[in-house]
Amino acid sequence: MKRLALSMIIVFSLFIGSAYSELNESPDHTANITHSKKWLFITVPTDLVFRINDTNVSVSEINISILNAVNNIEVTVVKYLETPPGVTPPENTVKEYFSINRTILEDSNIGSFTLTFRISREWMDYEKVNASTVIIKRYLNNTWKPMLLTYTGEDTDYTYFETSNPGFNLFAITGERMPDIQPDIICSVGEMRCLGNFSQICNQTNWVNAEKCDYECRDGICIPKPVDYITPSLIIISIIVAVYLIWRYRTRILGLRPVNRERIYDRLKKE
Repeated sequence: MKRLALSMIIVFSLFIGSAYSELNESPDHTANITHSKKWLFITVPTDLVFRINDTNVSVSEINISILNAVNNIEVTVVKYLETPPGVTPPENTVKEYFSINRTILEDSNIGSFTLTFRISREWMDYEKVNASTVIIKRYLNNTWKPMLLTYTGEDTDYTYFETSNPGFNLFAITGERMPDIQPDIICSVGEMRCLGNFSQICNQTNWVNAEKCDYECRDGICIPKPVDYITPSLIIISIIVAVYLIWRYRTRILGLRPVNRERIYDRLKKE
C-alpha cells in the first residue's frame, strides 16, 4: 500500500513537473533569436552549409569549406533585438546586430567562408535607405570595420548580398539614410495660368491641367466662344435684298414685256 501511494506521488510529481516545464518553454518574444546547426561527423573535402529560413533574421546562408576532418562542429547565429551591452553603435542606420560563433573549428581549418544575407525592401523603403549604401560591419577590437559586399540579386521582397571570409564575432548591417529632399516651390497654391488651350492650376510644386478650353484661354480661365450676331443679320438682310431685287426686276428675269398702262387706258376710252 505504501509502495502504491509512493508510486502515485512520483507520477503526480512528474506530471506537475512536465506541465511546469511546458509552461516555461513558451516563446519569449523579447529575447534574442538564435539558430544553430551541428555536424557530428565531417569528411573532407566538404562544405558546411547552414541555411536559415527565418525571415526575422537577415542571415540566410553560411557556407564554410573545411580543410581537415573534424567532428562535432557547431555554428550558431544570434540576432540581437537591441544594441549589445558595451558596444558603441556604428554610423548610419542599423538594420540588425547579429553574431556568428563556432565550436571545435579553428580558423586554420577553414578554406573559405561565405555569408549570404537578405535585406527587406520594406525596411529600406521605410528607413529611406538605398541598396547601394547597405554594408556589413564586423566589430573587432572595439571598432566597426566595414567589409566588402557583393550584390547578388533581388526579388519583390528582398535584396540579396554576399560577403566572403567575414570571420566570426559580432556584426552589424547598416545603410545610409537618404536626406529628405524638399521639393522646389515654383508657384503659389491655387495660382492659374494658360498653356496652349489648357487652363492650369498650381499645387506649389507643379502645374496641373485643370481644363481644356474649346475656344480660348486667358489668364488661366477658359473663355467661351462669343455669340455671332453679325452673320445671321447679314444673311437675313441678303435674303430681303434678293427678294426685293427679284420682285423689282421680275419681268426681266422672267422674260416678260412690261405692261403699258397708258395704252390700255386709251384703248378702253375709245371703246
